[in-house]
Formats: sequence, C-alpha cells, structure tokens
Amino acid sequence: MIDMKIANIVSTTTIGTELNLGDIALAVPGTRYNKRRFPGLIMQINDPKTTFLLFQNGKVVIIGAKSTDDLPIAAQKLCEKLTKYGFKVSIESDIAIKNIVATADLGIEVNLMDMALSLGLENVEYEPEQFPGSVYWCKEHLAVFLIFNSGKFVCLGTKSLEQTSNAIEAFTSKIHSLKLK
Repeated sequence: MIDMKIANIVSTTTIGTELNLGDIALAVPGTRYNKRRFPGLIMQINDPKTTFLLFQNGKVVIIGAKSTDDLPIAAQKLCEKLTKYGFKVSIESDIAIKNIVATADLGIEVNLMDMALSLGLENVEYEPEQFPGSVYWCKEHLAVFLIFNSGKFVCLGTKSLEQTSNAIEAFTSKIHSLKLK
C-alpha cells in the first residue's frame, strides 16, 4: 500500500439561515470581507488549521483540513468563535466533503511522454511547455492525477478517504505495470 498524505480537504456545511457578514467582519478580529471583491467573509482558526468562507445565506466552505476528524472540530470552533462575539449560530447540516487533495510518490522516475502514450491521449494531457507535469483523468475512480517526472503525484477530485485510497492504489498499480522508466 502506497503512503499518501492528505494535503487539503474542502467541505461545506450550514451554520445559520442568514448571516450579516458586515457585522461579523466588524465584530470578529482577524476576518476579511470585501463584498466588491468576493461575496464571502474569510476567517481562519489555528487548531485545527482551517480557513472558512462564510456566505450571507449561512453556507460555509471549510478549506485546509488535513483529516476528516478535523472537520467537525473546526466547524464547532467556528460556531464557538462567532457565538463569543454575539452571533447565534449552530451547525445546521451535515458536513459534506467536496474534494480531497492527496500527495504520494511512485518511488520511480516516470517518462511522462511514454506515460501519456501508454494511458491513452484521450485521458492524459501533457504539454511540457505549459506545465511541468502530466494530467491524467482516471474516469473509473472519478479522480484527477498530476504526475511529475520525479514520480511524485497529486490526486484530487475524490470525495472520501476510501475513494482517494482506491484511486491511488489503482493508479500506482497501473503505472508500475507499464514499466515507464
């Protein structure tokens, strides 16, 4: 089994029906809000290290979690922080994972041109003058891989740790079977 590292989990939840983002920005230190540039308010916490995008309709995007266990903790700390400054909020919907980004290493160097040809040009994009890696769309596992000559790669687009793990295992098996040194 290949060793993967979770780099980022993006998820969503709801903490209220209507949020006055201007009032929150004025009351809560460390927030950023400029509705002309972006319709959401940005807030961060350090433990677990996460960033929140809060929207007027009460929707929240949680970015930066490194573990699914961090998600409910982060959401609860967000609610506690807002409550501390007088805003009555609570988690009103399940936390839904939208994207997991994981990194890993094949342990071998990869000839990206040979890989692109072996995996099929309809599934791979390789333009070295535009990007130093190759992009592989793994339709069977609903994942996208960014692969570099060094053998290091990024897997993204998955929505569960199991899906991420399965996609990475299938990808590494496929690449190793191609013998692309």
